[in-house]
Amino acid sequence: MNNFLKQCTIFFRYSVAGITSLGFELLLLGALLKFFFAPYYISVAIAFVTATVFQYGACHLWVFGSSKRPMPQEYMYFALILLSGLLLTDGLVVLFVNMFGMAVIVARLIVSVFVGLWDFYLNARFNFRVHAFLRR
Repeated sequence: MNNFLKQCTIFFRYSVAGITSLGFELLLLGALLKFFFAPYYISVAIAFVTATVFQYGACHLWVFGSSKRPMPQEYMYFALILLSGLLLTDGLVVLFVNMFGMAVIVARLIVSVFVGLWDFYLNARFNFRVHAFLRR
């Protein structure tokens, strides 16, 4: 398989895993907001962290494969990268809700595009190190 096709396949798989994870996250977020009456910024964080566990499994097993590090170390890298994504997510959702009056779910969907690309780049480059063009 040529390099470009391999890179497209990895990005496609990451997108499928990310969209599936986002769907789970949004369902959980809706439940937290509706049934538990948690503040939206806390609910966003809880849903994000919970969905991250699923996304790690998908990335490790299906998208990137192993990084050749011990799994606890690999997960630590993944969690730190997604922590940066969580900070971006929560910050941008709060901004969109407070400044633009958006609904929380709509703001989260918009933010997911930017944060998903951010997380993909960092994981591909620093954690799983699968893209030669990203390692330069």
